[in-house]
Amino acid sequence: MQTTTDSMLVTMESTTTTLEAVVVRLRSVDERFLRMETHAGRMARLLGTLAESTSERFDNVEKRLDALEGKH
Repeated sequence: MQTTTDSMLVTMESTTTTLEAVVVRLRSVDERFLRMETHAGRMARLLGTLAESTSERFDNVEKRLDALEGKH
């Protein structure tokens, strides 16, 4: 009976150690996802700003070309 109990304790300790390692890895993955989400948000804002700026530039070029062609 003692051997069985000892074996169960060893198995439980091993399982606990494995679960603790899994929790540590999951926390690490969670932190990485949070960083990726933050970077994705920053990139989306940057792309939005770039698109607005590019659109404004194209509008300005179009106006200049129209003015050069006399199409006010």
